[in-house]
Amino acid sequence: MFDFNLILLPLFGFLIGIFVSALGGGGGGLYAPVLILVFGIPTQTAIATSLASVLPTTVAGAFSHYREGNVDVRTGLILGVGE
Repeated sequence: MFDFNLILLPLFGFLIGIFVSALGGGGGGLYAPVLILVFGIPTQTAIATSLASVLPTTVAGAFSHYREGNVDVRTGLILGVGE
């Protein structure tokens, strides 16, 4: 039997990506609820999947800003240690 989730999961991912890109926000807050509520994926798995899908984009954006000189590394380290 054909599993329609093979079509729906990438389609939802694409649509969420387009929606979030248009609004300029992060997609992780939308991925997890869709995975949990629409596809019935366990909460811990959905959250981990959401984080794993957002991480590469976050790292690429941060590196791009660093290359352009928009990052104050010293301040970031101070604030990061304070967390």
